[in-house]
Amino acid sequence: MHDGATIAGSVLEPELDAAGAALDGHRVDARHVERDAHATIVLVDDHRRGATVFSGVHMAADDLVDLERAFAEAEGTEDVSVHLAFKERLVASHDAEALARHFDFVRRARNDALRQILAKFFAWHGTTAVPFLEQVLENEADPVARATALQMLGAIGGRHSEAKPAAEAAARAHLHAPDEIVRERAVMVLGWVGGAKHVAVLSKILTSDEASSVRAMAATQLFFLADGSKSRTERVLSILADVLMREADDRVRDAVVDTAESLTKKRFGAKTDRAARAERARRALAAYAKRASK
Repeated sequence: MHDGATIAGSVLEPELDAAGAALDGHRVDARHVERDAHATIVLVDDHRRGATVFSGVHMAADDLVDLERAFAEAEGTEDVSVHLAFKERLVASHDAEALARHFDFVRRARNDALRQILAKFFAWHGTTAVPFLEQVLENEADPVARATALQMLGAIGGRHSEAKPAAEAAARAHLHAPDEIVRERAVMVLGWVGGAKHVAVLSKILTSDEASSVRAMAATQLFFLADGSKSRTERVLSILADVLMREADDRVRDAVVDTAESLTKKRFGAKTDRAARAERARRALAAYAKRASK
């Protein structure tokens, strides 16, 4: 794989000119072609994004053009049935070229509803997608694409126990990434696939990350790490109580109280009255903090 490149999709090596003409601004540079057992990798210059992308696609040119037309149709409507029908075409195959195509359509989508559906159902590719997503995380420069790949890997790790170690490792590796969106998704994934040992990790992020979105995500994901364990739940509630005494950001405080409500199965007031709700939660959680300090 060429250093500094991004992985995406949609060009066909035997008929580069026809495919390139169909892709609305992609210019194919066939000077760099690599082959392996799964796909032909073609270096593509994408003038719309100003990026270089790798593509491994063996589709016939007519099929590729038809897929692009279906994508354009899905982009231009809010009809969920059209979005789901397009998704079905992308998850019908799980080889390297199919993964590259699917990921590229996710990153190119400007229709939020379509993008969410395509990203969510990437997990249907199962564990076969893990090496591909790891490559994306290794080579991708765009933070949004990296964050998307992290979330996809986390979703697969949540569905398939054999993919959990890869998802956990990827999440931990990106907890201190320079981009806020990447750190936020790393915290999200660690909440999905992590365990008791990660309570301390997310607690530290909850009290130290400079971005309120990341701290709020840490508060939310601590709920999943409590995992029904009484001792772990009490530990998390103690952490939340301490955070409520120190945290000034409303978004983070709201997330802390939401998690406290979910863990205690109590309501601390209306969300419209933030200050009163947070104060009730702080008082209710004080007992947990006191017990933890003993």
